[in-house]
Order: sequence, then structure tokens, then C-alpha cells
Amino acid sequence: MPDSLPHASLDHTNFSSKKQDTLDEVWRLLHYAVSDANVDLAKEKPELIKAIVPVLQKAPETLTENDVTVLLQAYNELSQLVYPATNESLRLKEKIEEYERDVILGTSGPYSAIIKKVKNSYTNFWVALWVVIVVFIVYQSYIYFISDTLEKVTEQLSQMKTVEEKINTAKAASSEPDKSSDKLETKYPFKDLFEERRVIWLKLNTSYCVLRGVSIVWPRWYPNEGILCDSDESTKDKANDNFVLNSLLNQCQHKVSPDKEVCEQEVHEIHEKSVRENFFAGALAVLRVSNYLVLPTMLGLLGALAFVIRGILDSFSKSSFILGARRRWGMRVALGPLLGLISGIVIAPDIQDFKELSFSPLVWGFLMGYSVEFAFSLFDFLIQKGRSAIGASNIKSEEKNKVDAKPVIPQVKAVRPVRSSATSGPEVLTSGGGFIDSAAVELGTSQTQAATEQATPQESPPDEQLPASDGGGQSCG
Repeated sequence: MPDSLPHASLDHTNFSSKKQDTLDEVWRLLHYAVSDANVDLAKEKPELIKAIVPVLQKAPETLTENDVTVLLQAYNELSQLVYPATNESLRLKEKIEEYERDVILGTSGPYSAIIKKVKNSYTNFWVALWVVIVVFIVYQSYIYFISDTLEKVTEQLSQMKTVEEKINTAKAASSEPDKSSDKLETKYPFKDLFEERRVIWLKLNTSYCVLRGVSIVWPRWYPNEGILCDSDESTKDKANDNFVLNSLLNQCQHKVSPDKEVCEQEVHEIHEKSVRENFFAGALAVLRVSNYLVLPTMLGLLGALAFVIRGILDSFSKSSFILGARRRWGMRVALGPLLGLISGIVIAPDIQDFKELSFSPLVWGFLMGYSVEFAFSLFDFLIQKGRSAIGASNIKSEEKNKVDAKPVIPQVKAVRPVRSSATSGPEVLTSGGGFIDSAAVELGTSQTQAATEQATPQESPPDEQLPASDGGGQSCG
């Protein structure tokens, strides 16, 4: 029979090329193992160096079968020593270094476009991360400023209320001043209280002007016309053109002095108080939106970014890709401020489990940036603690439900076959006590006899003819 299959022939040129590739790869792994500080090649593999160095000095054409075996054994042992680095990752590292040399020399290599795209992606991610951090810091500073100002406003309003109560109490308890006395305190018994109220009123106006200077959103829904700040001509014009204020002032026109001046003063005070309250309400609304919506969203974004960077850094130690030291340090520098920023908000210094480590937020931030492992261990501990608390509450709830639940004992009454006078042929099964809600189920004669044998076998033999009955509860005895 003719041989139709082609004979396998060894391509000696290709085999020689494979030898050269093996030599290059062993050289590459050996060079990386020697330069790696974590690998002591002379101490761990002294026999390997003695066996492989003479082989590496030979040309591919002069390699014997024994030399190829030594090469493959060295390849296997060196791959285990330098793991997770591989020849592929080391080749990529060489290409990146070659690209960087090309950039310095102004030349262009074959992999320049790909490596440039990778570098740009890394740069964009790094820049975006820092932009998020800076935006978060600025936004939180803005919110803290509003929060502190509103705390002062609350304190000033409380002081104003106290002074007003003192003035009303003093007015109710005082009598007419002594006209014969020339003492200022006698003619004006409430001078100190009025002066105190005026000072508090000026502080409130200052707080308002401070908030109005940093307000961006809420004046659109909470108008601020009518309150005058220093050297603000536009606000004065708006105050003069205010429709509500002018309507209230028109009610004072029919009065005569000094009642007219008193009326206008009261109108201005009432209007200013109303505008201030509305404007402060707007600031409180912005603060609530920040605390309940914006801040959780930004913290979630920061947490996701921290998780991504943690995964990237973790992959450096577990995957075969070897990133340059400069980029690893860049990722590490970006992760440090991110964790420090999160810790300053999430971790309070007075956590019960860390009272012996009751550091200030500055120290917490330093620790987060200094030790990434400490930061993520702490976060994992808090998450595990929350899971344990949720699991314990679920277990208590289940145990309570088991205690409260009463066991359900099914009560099944025996079914007795009874021949109905209205039917012929098949037997009719009726229930005792509503087993099938007093409904009849027609069965064939054979099925009825089988049910009879199971329910009352000692009372009704299979071949015994049961008497017909019109009722459904007749016994067989």
C-alpha cells in the first residue's frame, strides 16, 4: 500500500532557534534572580550555578542533549525562585525600559504605541484619583465651614431668646422710671439688656453675611434680599425694591411720629428676622443633603478606589506582571492619602475597642499612610464586627420565633366508606368532622374496598357487603 502520509522530519533550523530562545530565557531568569534582593541564589542553589554557567557560554549549535537537559532543569528551578515573575513579564519589563530609553533618545521602537497607551492609562488613573481626593477635601472644608457657622448661629439665637425673655420679664415687673432722678440707669432701666440684644443682633447679621458670601445653591430657593452687608449696593437696591417689605412699610404710613418710626423699625426687624431664618434654613438643608446624600456617595467612591488600588498592588505580588518601581511607588503614594482621608472621617479616636490606642485623627492618618496592611486590616476588622453583630441579631430573632411559634399537630380523622342511596356502582367516601370540607369524592369500587381495608380492616372484611345508608356517620359494628 502506498504511503500517503507525510514523513515527520525534524527542522534543525527551528530546533536551533528553540535552543537559542531557551538560552535567552534562562539568562533572563538568572539575571532577575541575581538582582532580586529576596533571592539568595548562591546560598539556595549553588549546584545550579555551577552546572548552568558553562552551558550558557556555549553556542546553540554546540549544545548537547545533556546541556539541553541542564537548561530545562535550570529553567524549572529558576522559575520557582523568581515567582510570580515569569519570562513574559520580564520581557514586557524590558520593552518598557526600551521604550523609556527611546523617549530619552527621541527614537521610536516597535512597541512604543502599546506601551505609551498603557502609560497614559496609568497616568490618567493616577491624576483622576488625586483630583477626587482634592475635590473631596475642598468640599468637606466647605461643609465644615457652613456647619461651624450654623453652630454659632444656633448659639446666638439661643442667647437672643434669653435676652428677649429677660427684657419681657423686666418690663412686666418694672414701674415708671423716677422722673426726678438724673441717673441714666434710672431713666433707662433696660439699657444694658437692649445693648446686649443689639450686640447679638450684629453677630447674627455678621454670621448671615459670612454665609451669604459662601452660598452657591440655596439662595435660589431661599432669597436673601433685605439684609444689608457692608458695601453691598446691589443688596441695598434689592432691599429697597422688595415687595413684601414695602407692603409692610405702607401699613405704617398712616401713623404719625413717633409711632411711625417705631412701626417702621419693627417692620424692618421682623422682615430681617424672617429673611435670616429662611436663609439659615437653606444652609441647614444643604448640610443635610451633604450628610445624607453627597458625603456617603463620595465615601463610597473613595472606598471603591481604595479597593481597586489595593487589588492592583496585591496583584503585583501575586501575578506575573512586574511594574516599574516608580509606578509602584506612585500607586502607593496615592493610596496613602486616600486611606488617611477615609480614616479621618470613618474612624473615631474613641472607638471602644481601640481606647488603648486613642490617637488623634492626625496619628490615624499617619498610620494609614505608613502601613497599608494596618489600614486594610482595621477596615476588615470593622466589617467583620458589623457582620458578627448582624448575625447575632438574626440568630436571636430566629430563636425568639422558635420559642413563640406553637407546634402544629395535624388531626386526621379516618375516612369511612358509605354507599349513598343516590348513587349506584361506585362507593362514596364522606368525611368525619369535615376532613374534605364535607365534600364527597367518588371512587371506583376497587379503590373504596382498598380504603376500607386500610381504615378498618378488623371491622369490615373485603368481601363483606356494607348496608346502604342515607347518612354519612354510620359505624360498621
